[in-house]
Amino acid sequence: MKTIGLVVNTEKPGARQMAALLARTARQKKIQIVHEKRTAQLLGVTGIPLSSLAKKVDGLVVAGGDGTLLSAVPAAAAADIPVLGINLGTLGFLTMVTHGQAVEAFTDFAAGRCTPQKRALLEVWLHAPEEKPKRLGVALNDAVFSRCHGLLLVDFEVSVDDRLVTRYSADGIIVATPTGSTAYSLSSHGALVSPDSPVWCLTPICPHSLTNRPLIVSDASTVRVRPHESNRLLLTLDGQREFTVREHQEVVIRRAPDSLTLALHGHYCFFSILRTKLRWSGSSAPSS
Repeated sequence: MKTIGLVVNTEKPGARQMAALLARTARQKKIQIVHEKRTAQLLGVTGIPLSSLAKKVDGLVVAGGDGTLLSAVPAAAAADIPVLGINLGTLGFLTMVTHGQAVEAFTDFAAGRCTPQKRALLEVWLHAPEEKPKRLGVALNDAVFSRCHGLLLVDFEVSVDDRLVTRYSADGIIVATPTGSTAYSLSSHGALVSPDSPVWCLTPICPHSLTNRPLIVSDASTVRVRPHESNRLLLTLDGQREFTVREHQEVVIRRAPDSLTLALHGHYCFFSILRTKLRWSGSSAPSS
């Protein structure tokens, strides 16, 4: 790669040190770096907004937590450039490179020695009667529908490929990608799904009926969510962008034509990451 964009979450502990370390490594390896605007302020250099940066570079390095990487998804996917995530946060399912691996991973990324892995994206549209459909954006993890402020519970309908699934009374519902199955959907008792699985997860949030269970559908499906009668829904894409969905409006979710390319450093195994991040451990049965 000739040019790499650098995005660092300025609010994370160690952000300045990480930005300086990567900038120093880039100078030593003669790699050209373009700094995101807020990242540049850490180093006292010139930077540009992320939306413009992604169009000028061959790859993107994001240092922070998973939320930092998610904020870069729309720009990176539209520019079709790979993203390497360095973890300055806690759990880090997307930002998998540790602080100690940062220099090696950055160097390997620039040299094209990381493994690219395509991740599916949700494309989300808002439909309303007698109005042109509005594209709200894409999401790598999930589209979360939740109750608006002041509502104790919301009623809404979900359909898949124009077939009614059910009418929910709940705190909301999560439409998650396989990548997002380890995020909010997991904490709402949704299934864990391998990233290469061609499915979506529909996970209700605190449903009023205990028989409303998580549902797995094909990612070739079209999912529609519609608030019932006088209800309103708060829609959040990847925890970053919020929209209000009102009565007579409908949200339509499909697989996006674009995808996100994650750069995986070293030996990547989804199940090994689950064991490590979720602290899974087996136990031996007591001997007789």
